Amino acid sequence: MVEFRSPENDEGRMFSRHNIAENEKEHKAPPRLGRRESEPHSHAISYLHDVLDTNFPKDRVMWDLHHYFHIQNGKLQGTKLDLQFDISFFRNFNLPEKLPSYDSANYKGRVPDLVINILSKSTWRKDLIDNMEFCHQLKIPVYAVFFAYPVAPRTFPLPFLRVYKLKDDGSYQEHELKEIMYKKGKIVDDANFINLKPYLPFGIALEKISDTYLGGKDIYQAIIININTKQKYPTRYESQKSKAEKEKKRAEKEKKRADKLRKEIEKLKKK
Repeated sequence: MVEFRSPENDEGRMFSRHNIAENEKEHKAPPRLGRRESEPHSHAISYLHDVLDTNFPKDRVMWDLHHYFHIQNGKLQGTKLDLQFDISFFRNFNLPEKLPSYDSANYKGRVPDLVINILSKSTWRKDLIDNMEFCHQLKIPVYAVFFAYPVAPRTFPLPFLRVYKLKDDGSYQEHELKEIMYKKGKIVDDANFINLKPYLPFGIALEKISDTYLGGKDIYQAIIININTKQKYPTRYESQKSKAEKEKKRAEKEKKRADKLRKEIEKLKKK
């Protein structure tokens, strides 16, 4: 197998299309010391993992893992790709074990049904160009990227969500959202989402959350949408809280019914 080397690490050589938005000063940011870029980046990953894991228990969601793919044909034939995805989602994949990394060779060459990358200062060009093309070559059905906070504001003003969906002819169809669907937990416009069918049973949209980034900048979160109700899927805590509230209301209703019945019985006894 030939080990893949990213173009920007190949003796300083860079593809010409990597020069997009060279006027963005953020591309000179020093490499980070930790694994996550920032608190908004970390929160976005944790939130999406929570929502997908909570609401789709028969599927498998992974976060922040290296993924190894062995290409058997096409222009990347003989290549072993090492790609790191923020979120990867596999439909109907019964894999309870926790993994140090995902190697497709161990799972009959299976690729994720959905990949989501949160665009950061050190990765946004690679995620928008290289990783998109690799996902295309791998025929990953849906590849989504978004900015959680301002990274390249002159080139990509926020809000920004882009989704690539695999078409029948093998090409990627690009969809973009530059408007929010939710603001601080409430719906702004229920039409502002991207339907991920037929590959996935849900949609994806953006929410402007109540928190702010350094300097008072807005923070955006990708959210998973129930296509039928136009509601966002809840986190585990939100789901448990909702169930507890429903159970409390049910118990209160049952108590009222029992109290009414008891009073009726007492009236009958007095007669």
